[in-house]
Amino acid sequence: MKTLKMITLIVLGALTITSAFSQAEYAYNSSVPEIVEDKNSSKMMAPSFKGGNEALAEFMSTNLLYPELAKRQGVEGTVILAYTITKNGEIKDIKVAQSVNKELDNEAIRLAKKMPKWTPAIKDGTARDIKYHLPVKFELTN
Repeated sequence: MKTLKMITLIVLGALTITSAFSQAEYAYNSSVPEIVEDKNSSKMMAPSFKGGNEALAEFMSTNLLYPELAKRQGVEGTVILAYTITKNGEIKDIKVAQSVNKELDNEAIRLAKKMPKWTPAIKDGTARDIKYHLPVKFELTN
């Protein structure tokens, strides 16, 4: 459990997201929706995990399972997931943007599939689909 909490804290420290929607960039997930401007100077509210970073950390520490084979082999690293947060807040089209190894990649995907709905991005008063990148760091501790 201590390992999972450490992983979660490291993940949140490295949390960055980028949007394919108008190439807007967001620095972090916030419990208060962040208002950002895209390249067309339109204001958009970034998507957020319900409850913010603390809720995301809790979700990840509770649900992330370090694969046994990766543990035995001493495999560590950060899997970068790319997925879409739909206008309904659902997670879809999950892909590995940066791989570490098959076991860690599969666990990161499993975790994303298990996530509850997010608060979607809002642009011009309308919920929008948006691309999101999430680093999932796996680190072994003694």
